[in-house]
Amino acid sequence: MIAILALRNDDAEQMLDCLNKSESHSPTEFAKSLNSSLFAIAYHKLGKKEAANEALKNATEYFDQMRARNVVKYHHDILIAELLLQEARGLISGG
Repeated sequence: MIAILALRNDDAEQMLDCLNKSESHSPTEFAKSLNSSLFAIAYHKLGKKEAANEALKNATEYFDQMRARNVVKYHHDILIAELLLQEARGLISGG
C-alpha cells in the first residue's frame, strides 16, 4: 500500500492522494479500516484536528465491526489494522 510508504516518508499529502484513490474504488471493510486510520494520521500531520478525530472515530468503528464479524481471512491482516489504529490513536491523543 503506497499510503503506508508515504506515511513512513512523512508525506501526508501523498497519503491523502493515495487514500482518496483507494476510497474511489469501493474498498473492502478491511481496506476501509486501514484507510480510516491512515486518514486520521495524515489529517493529524496536516494540522486538521477535526478531520483527524472524525477519521479516528471511523477507523475505530470499522475495526470493531470487522473484528466482531471476523471478516478478515488472515490473522496478520487484523494485526496490521490494529497497529495502524493504535498508531493513529497515539498521535492524536498525544501519547
